[in-house]
Amino acid sequence: LQLVRTQIIDYLDVVNGGANFVSTPEIVLVGGQGSLFNLEPIVLNEVIQSVEVNNPGRGFTSSPTVQARVSHSFVALNSNSTLNFPYNAKIPSGTQVTLVETAGQLPAPLAVNTTYYAVASTLANGLASNQIKLATSLANANTETTIAFTSQPIGDPTTGQTYFTLQSTDLGDNIIAYMKPAEFSVGERIYQGASTTSYTAYGVIKNWDPSGRVVSVELIEGDFVVGEPVFGEETAAFGQIHAFDRADAEFVVSPISTSSANW
Repeated sequence: LQLVRTQIIDYLDVVNGGANFVSTPEIVLVGGQGSLFNLEPIVLNEVIQSVEVNNPGRGFTSSPTVQARVSHSFVALNSNSTLNFPYNAKIPSGTQVTLVETAGQLPAPLAVNTTYYAVASTLANGLASNQIKLATSLANANTETTIAFTSQPIGDPTTGQTYFTLQSTDLGDNIIAYMKPAEFSVGERIYQGASTTSYTAYGVIKNWDPSGRVVSVELIEGDFVVGEPVFGEETAAFGQIHAFDRADAEFVVSPISTSSANW
């Protein structure tokens, strides 16, 4: 079986830990097509020191881009067009941010899936340390030309409550993901299907070439399908079949019942 999507995460290298991570960020991977990874950032003095790989994931085709996404809940005040946090979120002016509506609706003209730029508190603008305003561009943020809210937030139709979150992946961090091939084991069962008890095909691994991503399998039951994933039962290794060749065995029985196999 010629496999693709066999890469998993080996380790993450924190080249630059960024700054102002007053809450623990979520490590987000962009691209690479992988899934089921579990990455834990270690933060000290508001700087990312390292990222532990609790689960290397599976199904990667290439090294993904790594982002550290910080989230802060806030209350939007129409009276002064500010976002108000329960603490000093330490978001610098010019930081790119997006907004999330968990419950209720943001005040106009704010919208989800839109990039805004933060304007932080200074002595001149009179904002409190737990407040920011938003601008539509970096140039506007630099001149403190901010967005004026034109309506009040609207509460959830059922509860009447609002819950909004600010997110940012723009706090100066630089983290690189390094990958390695998955490790199938010779002798383990490899299967295609939903689980080890609900499969469409399975066999036993005879050889695994990680550099060429080729696994040799003795087919026991069913037929493997190109384009579908396969799983190692013991290692939980993963790959998607790109192509396969079948070698059929011809058994010849001699008159003295000695058999030989020609492949």
